[in-house]
Amino acid sequence: MKCFGGGGAHQENRGEKWKEAQDANKQINDSLKKDGKDIKKTIKILLLGTGDCGKSTFAKQLSIINSSLNPQHLKNYISVLRENALSGAQSVVEHIRTWEIKLPPELNEPMESIVNAESLTPEIANIFKLLTIITWSNKF
Repeated sequence: MKCFGGGGAHQENRGEKWKEAQDANKQINDSLKKDGKDIKKTIKILLLGTGDCGKSTFAKQLSIINSSLNPQHLKNYISVLRENALSGAQSVVEHIRTWEIKLPPELNEPMESIVNAESLTPEIANIFKLLTIITWSNKF
């Protein structure tokens, strides 16, 4: 009877396990090498600044430039863009009123519909487009 090294099926079974362990080890090492190369290609940027200075916008633009946005992200950004456009339109109307810019009286109702809008619809967008054209043309 042998104490160490045995023989027969037991030793053959250990050889198979050893081969499987070596294969797994090789796969792990290859993965670590690949990840290491990817990490070396990664550039980290620290964006500092006060609130609303454009840090998030800059990061999103980098994402878009590098095409890392999937279709679901794009759908999310569309709603954000619509909200921002409506907010901007409402701000313009409020400033027209604050600065007492004289506009034709028939624009009072459309301006009110912009201020009261909860979402940007094609109708609200067209009203704002008309308001912008009239305001900038100074033909009133």
